[in-house]
Amino acid sequence: MNEGLTGLEQYEGVCGQQAFKTEPRNVTVRAGATSLLKCEVLRASGAVQWVKDGLLLGPQRSLPGYPRYSMTGDQKKGQYHLQIFNVSLEDDGNYECQVGRSVSSRAIVSRTAWLNVQSKQTNLLPPRKEGGANGEKKHTGQL
Repeated sequence: MNEGLTGLEQYEGVCGQQAFKTEPRNVTVRAGATSLLKCEVLRASGAVQWVKDGLLLGPQRSLPGYPRYSMTGDQKKGQYHLQIFNVSLEDDGNYECQVGRSVSSRAIVSRTAWLNVQSKQTNLLPPRKEGGANGEKKHTGQL
């Protein structure tokens, strides 16, 4: 029965379960920038929503209580990306994309992705050496 198909193909073909096409990945962003965490769902039949540090953000495309957060992408293509404008240090944390169960499918949860927010003052390059008095080298935190 179904010879030549992998286990996943058999599962998807027979059950038609919702599944992730793209799961969010860890990202590092500077405060003030825009961040995008991607989530694409195949055969989404349950409500899709994002979770931050264990807190449900809600299933709406514009997330009440989070004016800088929105779900973007083409819903018809199963795209439920989380876009965060003007990222701040309070956005730093772990995020998951969750799809609720439906009549035809079980609930699914993506891998956890970490959003690492760096302050605008963070020095991304190592300090450079400059000549000091008497020719000795000293380190500065300036670029």
